[in-house]
Amino acid sequence: MNKSIKIYWLIPIVILSGIFGFYTSSYSFFKFKNEIDIVSLFGLVVTTALGIYIASTLQNNIEAKKFEKGLNQNLINSLLSKTKTIDKYLSSNNLKFQETIALFKSLSSLLSELKEINEICKVSDCGKITELRTLFSEIKPLITGGNVNNEKLNLTIEHKGLSKTKLKEFRAKLIELMIETNRK
Repeated sequence: MNKSIKIYWLIPIVILSGIFGFYTSSYSFFKFKNEIDIVSLFGLVVTTALGIYIASTLQNNIEAKKFEKGLNQNLINSLLSKTKTIDKYLSSNNLKFQETIALFKSLSSLLSELKEINEICKVSDCGKITELRTLFSEIKPLITGGNVNNEKLNLTIEHKGLSKTKLKEFRAKLIELMIETNRK
């Protein structure tokens, strides 16, 4: 391949720039002093250093907040995923005892981790996390308190309906918490 660089368009620009520079060099637009004002130089250095410090500090704070929000978002996404799994098993009436207990243990540990991280980072309102924990405490006995036959949980129609509405409310509160976290 023969790639040639055509610089013919550059020649008129260089010529016009030279002519413009020649005619304007005889005019004195600025008056320069050949001395340095120490006070102004010191002010310039201090202002520049302060600007750089503020910019770097703000950037570090922004990155730290983004990381904290990311931790919260990941935990909330995990909680949402687990509640969808429970809801799916509940809808298909296929609640295996061991899997359901393991899901609830996982949900409980994720809620505890969310509370601990929020106590340190203070990204979300602690009251909302407490509401989630109390709602979880209401949901767990509804689902795991049913009769166990052949390693499957059998729920009454009343418990199943109540569990579905409580799970829906739990997911709605998780989504509210996610939105609140994202807005901060």
